[in-house]
Amino acid sequence: MISIVILSFTFFAKFLLLNAEPPKVQPMLTVPHLKEGMKFGALCTISQGTEPLRFQWFKNGFPISNHILNLKIETSSIVSNLIFEKITRADSANYTCVVSNSFGEDSKSFTLGVKVSLKWIEEPQDSTVTEGRDFIINCKAEGIPPPQIKWKKGQNEVQRSKETLEFKSITLDDSGEYECIVENGVDNSLSKKFKISVIAIVKCDYVYLIDPPRIQPIPPFPPLSEGMQVTIVCSVFQGTEPLEFNWYKDGNSLNKRLSNGKIDINSRVSTLSFDKITRSDSGNYTCVVKNVYGENKNSFVLTVNVAMKWIEKPKDTTIILGHNHIITCIADGFPRPQISWRKNKNVILSHSERFEIKNADYKDKGEYECKAENGVDQILSKTFKITIVETPKIQPISPFPPFSEGLKVRAVCSVLHGTEPFEFNWFKHETSINEHLSNIKIETNSGVSTLIFEKVSRNDSGNYTCVVNNAYGEDKTSFVLTIKVAMKWIEEPKDMTIVEGNGIIINCIAEGFPRPQISWWKNKNVILSHSERFEIKNAAYKDRGEYECKAENGVDQILSKTFKITVVGKEKKSALL
Repeated sequence: MISIVILSFTFFAKFLLLNAEPPKVQPMLTVPHLKEGMKFGALCTISQGTEPLRFQWFKNGFPISNHILNLKIETSSIVSNLIFEKITRADSANYTCVVSNSFGEDSKSFTLGVKVSLKWIEEPQDSTVTEGRDFIINCKAEGIPPPQIKWKKGQNEVQRSKETLEFKSITLDDSGEYECIVENGVDNSLSKKFKISVIAIVKCDYVYLIDPPRIQPIPPFPPLSEGMQVTIVCSVFQGTEPLEFNWYKDGNSLNKRLSNGKIDINSRVSTLSFDKITRSDSGNYTCVVKNVYGENKNSFVLTVNVAMKWIEKPKDTTIILGHNHIITCIADGFPRPQISWRKNKNVILSHSERFEIKNADYKDKGEYECKAENGVDQILSKTFKITIVETPKIQPISPFPPFSEGLKVRAVCSVLHGTEPFEFNWFKHETSINEHLSNIKIETNSGVSTLIFEKVSRNDSGNYTCVVNNAYGEDKTSFVLTIKVAMKWIEEPKDMTIVEGNGIIINCIAEGFPRPQISWWKNKNVILSHSERFEIKNAAYKDRGEYECKAENGVDQILSKTFKITVVGKEKKSALL
């Protein structure tokens, strides 16, 4: 028998081992470039693996929380779905699904590319150039996927993959109609046709300089800090005067819209100056120089870094057990700060200024940290504590039986759980009870309050309520106190004689607590209830007989009184008188 048990156990252990599978994630499909604003879902499924399984998503190696506004994660026992409500260019990244159980883990990744429609940054324009000069014309566009540039003259392609078409010592043969084509394999291509006119130099006895302007290239600027003094020089090293200078920011003329700086111009140089540069000055700037023979332009980007600072720091927070709460952490700066949340030095949420706790539990208490970083400034960090508290919960007071007058009665109001300190208050029929009443005493400690009646009387009967408050809420419980008073007769019915045709009223009154209910009986049948008066109108012989009045309140022994009613004819009326 023992060997059989061991064999069975060995078989069961092998069965468990055979079914202990680490997860295996199915490969994810290749995702094409998607348009901004589309809804998109990525499905992470397993082909094998012993439950329970744990799914976790990562973006560029950082954990993804389910609290991000544009993103949600729906997970069942064997499938997890990463859903983007409206994708944006910021969602372009490498995403990884990691599935684990007690026996191992597996992961699969995919790359999400978000398509941004092509648009011009700088279009080529018709140009006039003097023969023999070097000449450059730009064609720039942006979009996702990155655009590719193609240059054509007539129907022939002359250059590919460069944003600049360059001519060394331009000739008359270079005159003609050109086209710049921008395409990225996804959007409709952009196309701009333009003309290049080459002016021949005619030799004669006099020498004239007929040159379109050429600008000295403006070097790239590193990121600047707010408050710095900045001067940009646009200098012409070749070109026939007079020259006309114009400055643009993001395609808009600056000559009449410059509030934070100034523009100075002399014959061959123009300067754009900022006394104290601000974040609003960040942008794409272009200097354009013209003369009667042509024009030239040069562009550069100004990036103004703004030191990070707190807009709203998280504070120590107290949350009521079971409630929801949102904590905000907002920083300002340029580049824009990215927010991350940590607990016990582990990242619990990234890329969100809001940290939400739903249905707060004691596991949520502890020390947290919010970090703001932009890769340029020193990291901002703020630690805070979350404390979980409870509203009071009272043990219900069990119903009391009716008490007799003169007994000592105690009603105990006890708090089952809640955060101290507590405040107890007693009420009778919603009126506060004064603990200094001669017949009532209230004893209270940290979690219990007792209402004590030294000797109850009928006046103590009523509905009583215990209310417990703390700083976070309240609870209440009620009970009914009934003081019984033994019933007794106030007026008993007596034997009565009545003349036929006359009327009579008979009273049957008793007192006690609970209040007695009166019923009238004849021949063991109820003839009237809930009335202390029994009336006979126009008496007849059928009304004669033996009657009974009963008083009962459901507590005391029933009071009963029998009596007779005699009905006599009118001829006996004189005898009765």
